[in-house]
Amino acid sequence: MGRLSAANYLWRKIFPRLPRSSRIVLHLGCGANYIDRAGYINVDGNIFRKKDLWLDITLGLPFPRESIDVVFASHLLEHLNEKEVRRLLNESYRVLKPGGAVRFVTPHLGKAIEAYVTGKGGFFTDWPDHRKSIGGKFNNHLLCRDQHSLMFDFGFINELLIASGFSNCRELGPLESELFTQSELNEIQWEDAGNHRSLFVEAVKIGK
Repeated sequence: MGRLSAANYLWRKIFPRLPRSSRIVLHLGCGANYIDRAGYINVDGNIFRKKDLWLDITLGLPFPRESIDVVFASHLLEHLNEKEVRRLLNESYRVLKPGGAVRFVTPHLGKAIEAYVTGKGGFFTDWPDHRKSIGGKFNNHLLCRDQHSLMFDFGFINELLIASGFSNCRELGPLESELFTQSELNEIQWEDAGNHRSLFVEAVKIGK
């Protein structure tokens, strides 16, 4: 149904509307995690989710050039194919102000491989399906019943970010950030520092 949001994309492209805030955070693919904070724009393609903008982000980001301070997406990129990810990163770079930055969270390919090789089945969850074998658990975790198209380690996402113009790419922990306060991190993320399965990356659009 997200493709039906094309009219929303065109409307916001022609008539951009941004929060009156000193800091604007674009929260892509908010899903059930709507962030009710000043300056946040929660975007989702699911018409039934609470959001500020109904949008299929593969259409592009209908915001003016250099108008956004931070772009954040948690467990979104892996649902896109590589062409779509590259376009989204290019669009993120375009809409960010000089000195603006992105924070992306995805399943961590490296951690999953380590758990598979060492036989740590407890690393993997039973969502969306229960699997008994370590290979089944690995596939369930990373491919998510064919909902995921890409698998990321830091090297791959760093390569894509650099190709889009970003600099200072860093892998961080779930409670580490140059962009968000601790109270924000506690609200926008759900994994703790000692037991997490995700890849957390931030990168900067160097100012002119």
